[in-house]
Amino acid sequence: VHSVAENDQGNTKECSFRITVQEKCRTSGPVIHCPAQKIVLRASSRCDDNSHCARLNVFLGTCEDKSGCDCEMVQTSGPSVGSLVTTGEYILTSQAVNEMGFTGDLACSVHVTVK
Repeated sequence: VHSVAENDQGNTKECSFRITVQEKCRTSGPVIHCPAQKIVLRASSRCDDNSHCARLNVFLGTCEDKSGCDCEMVQTSGPSVGSLVTTGEYILTSQAVNEMGFTGDLACSVHVTVK
């Protein structure tokens, strides 16, 4: 940045300085660590319609970014973690996003079988 100041008498003074912008977070998105890709849950609870079901308590993975930049795993598809599901096959997908809103190219997919 270069600046020039002039007073009423026409005297000028110049000043210049550099500004270096350092990215706090990765613009390529956080690094993602996926959990086991296949999980089997046992149905034991009774759902409202008297069918067997299980609580979908699964781990979606973790993420990390540059020091000082927070990130979180966000579920992008599948039944919500913590919900009750009936017997069957489910795929939960998650992605990492940092506090600047950048997401990585990779996603985690967890295949859940409820028996």
